[in-house]
Amino acid sequence: MFDNTRPNVIILSDYGSQIYMEKTLGPYKIAKQLRDSGFQVAVVHHLMTFSVTEIKHILKNLISDKTLFVGVNNFFYYKPINNDGKLDLVFQDTGSIIPHGKHYNEQIKNYIQECNPKCKLVIGGPNACDIEDYNSFDYVLLGYGEMSVINLAKHLENPVIDLDKSYKSHHGFIVIDDSKAASYDFVNHIMTYEDHDALLENEPMVIEVGRGCIFQCKFCSYPLNGKKKLDHVRTEESLYTEFLENYEKHGITRYQISDDTLNDCVEKCEMLANIAERLPFQPEYWAYIRLDLLTAHPETIEMLYKSGLRATFYGIESLNEESAKFIGKGGPREKLIDTLKFVNKTYNINQTGGFIFGLPYESLQSMRETADWLLSDDNPLDSWLTLPLMIRNTDLVEGGNGFISDIDRNWKSYGYIDTGIKTSKFYTKGLIPWKNQYTDFNEVISLIEEMAVRGKEIKKDTQSISGRHCLHLAGLSNSSMDEYSKLDHSSIDWQSLDRLKLARATEYKNKLFKHCNIPDFVRQKEYTTFMEFLTSNEYF
Repeated sequence: MFDNTRPNVIILSDYGSQIYMEKTLGPYKIAKQLRDSGFQVAVVHHLMTFSVTEIKHILKNLISDKTLFVGVNNFFYYKPINNDGKLDLVFQDTGSIIPHGKHYNEQIKNYIQECNPKCKLVIGGPNACDIEDYNSFDYVLLGYGEMSVINLAKHLENPVIDLDKSYKSHHGFIVIDDSKAASYDFVNHIMTYEDHDALLENEPMVIEVGRGCIFQCKFCSYPLNGKKKLDHVRTEESLYTEFLENYEKHGITRYQISDDTLNDCVEKCEMLANIAERLPFQPEYWAYIRLDLLTAHPETIEMLYKSGLRATFYGIESLNEESAKFIGKGGPREKLIDTLKFVNKTYNINQTGGFIFGLPYESLQSMRETADWLLSDDNPLDSWLTLPLMIRNTDLVEGGNGFISDIDRNWKSYGYIDTGIKTSKFYTKGLIPWKNQYTDFNEVISLIEEMAVRGKEIKKDTQSISGRHCLHLAGLSNSSMDEYSKLDHSSIDWQSLDRLKLARATEYKNKLFKHCNIPDFVRQKEYTTFMEFLTSNEYF
């Protein structure tokens, strides 16, 4: 039970979706660290399932004179927009306190101050950095926050304690930069959840096996890239204990593994297979996998399947060998495709491929060849995602957060220029509308849009549901991942799932309210579907 009569912290988070409910790991990792240090923590997730008035009701009942700060991770915020009774989701503005819109920031901040004038507002997460967009907040935490959040809580409880690795931004907030959390004992940690975290039976949870990546791909922007093999990899016992406890206490059997590259070494694959063999249930999970490593070490495919791999995302990026090799990926095109076909034929694993158009050394014609292959019957992928190369303007980031790629830093040296033409609908603040000797940002966007049109014309637009979506749809409907893994979008009863989401959201709220001692909230009316609630006047 959450006890706000003791020093406490409240964390707000979400991973917005029109249909399923997905948890993120970061807020719960922060909560675990704070709890281990003696603080009470309430995590309020799935914020998009609450109306603005409901969120205020929650804050009113959670915040006390002992609340040190309200923390926000808005990296996965999506704002619901009512377009004549139809729901659209758009990525929320940087610096928003709740998913409903940044225009609520002043209202929510004032409400928090009314509850406790001394309560601070803190933001963290993968995108947190020293920019004006965060001027609603008192503190900005950069990168991995396990250690900096403890230091902050102790400092707010007792100002005599120094706030390490911090500085005052000219935007007004304090920046705390311990982005790699080097003193955090990642290898031996065991993630545990409390009753007031309100886990729901059969919902997929996120788990970390390793942190960082042994590779240094030039487009990739994570702070622990280039680590040595087996650095920052958890022990078999810590993972076994976490899997077992989540199963016995919360009924959890499905996971997203958040590792940047799960199969970056054979030893990890073997360890996961050993864990699965020891457990009293068969785990099922989705993970990021490098296709070229599966091709180089085919014995790991069986290990991964035995360990529970049922859906994967391959960051293939490019099938142009010169371009792929330059950015840090690769392998002969034919061998990579043969591996995809082998997995498709031999194992019940949903395969999704990711491609980046506009990488160095790849011509527009080469990208068209990849597009043709994706739309052909020779493509064994269940689904795929094509995106333009997005180069971030690092001049806008005054305090780095460790999440900047080599291309972001050195785009001029790779032959890109800034056209200044910001016409594409994919363009957002902070991106550089680039051009190189082969193509430009907007031309690549046109190719991606052309692919979508061609797909509809040849009925190739009905890709199977991507593996990560299969995982969460199965959790929502309490069914097998197999039920969704080979279905296309047009074959799914989305209205039934929408009703299930309303029931699931209600279950989460009831459990959260019960274990956080929050009085029931009375809605204006009873809704029959989640979509009906989201598009109601009561929601905003």
